Amino acid sequence: MEIDREMRIEREMESGRIPPLGGFARTGIGARWIAILLALMVIAIPKPADAQNGAAGDSARIGQHAGAFEAEIRRGVEMRHLLFLPRGYASDGRRWPLIVYLHGGSMRGTDPERLRGMGLPAVVEKDPDFPFVVLSPLLPERQLWTDTDALIALLDDVVSRHRIDPERVYLTGHSVGGNGAWYLAYRHPDRFAAIAPMAGPAIPWWATRLRDVPVWAFHGDRDEIVPLRESREMVDALRAEGGDARLTVLEGRDHFILDAYENRELYVWLLRHTLASRRAAGPP
Repeated sequence: MEIDREMRIEREMESGRIPPLGGFARTGIGARWIAILLALMVIAIPKPADAQNGAAGDSARIGQHAGAFEAEIRRGVEMRHLLFLPRGYASDGRRWPLIVYLHGGSMRGTDPERLRGMGLPAVVEKDPDFPFVVLSPLLPERQLWTDTDALIALLDDVVSRHRIDPERVYLTGHSVGGNGAWYLAYRHPDRFAAIAPMAGPAIPWWATRLRDVPVWAFHGDRDEIVPLRESREMVDALRAEGGDARLTVLEGRDHFILDAYENRELYVWLLRHTLASRRAAGPP
């Protein structure tokens, strides 16, 4: 009886009483199998993303809700820089201390050669026996020293390619670079044995993370660009946290105190500090 029913349906489809479904009617496929195939096609049609998973943020929860997003993001980095190697580096097989120097805003650009004329690069340009390797990154136009991931990537590359003592890596900067030195040390306090910011603004609540980092800050008392109180408040906050922080106020000086890099006592002070000595001392 079922076969007779299927044959009747097929004859009606061929006669036009039941509209044909593609070529199924002419191939002799029974109506029951057509129905089965149609059901399978419906099942196989992908559901819209919203129907499967709900709208983004879960459409069932109307209103404002907290959430969390996690992902790994990879990006390209290019950072031009000057790298100074002392004259003794070639013949001396020991690992050398390194200073990262962050320049001020007036030196932003695309040509790192301009950095030779100011700040710490100018000091080492005149002194081939300067007892540190010096890394001087170049900040592009209209930017601040906020890309700490790029700076640490550059530092890691230099340390991996040269004989650098990772226990004696130091950080300094002037003006915008002084702010960058504070901020980079705040973001990565375990990377620098000591820091020396000059005329750089900072945020006192950074002191909680910086309290283990020895600091020697410099500032002119007539600085009208970055007021002296910026350094005073930061050093006071560090001392309140039990940190090792000192401030040298340069009397009668304005914002431009780059000659402070000619102070040899600064480099003697830096070399007194290592990451190992910090670990041995423990938290304040």
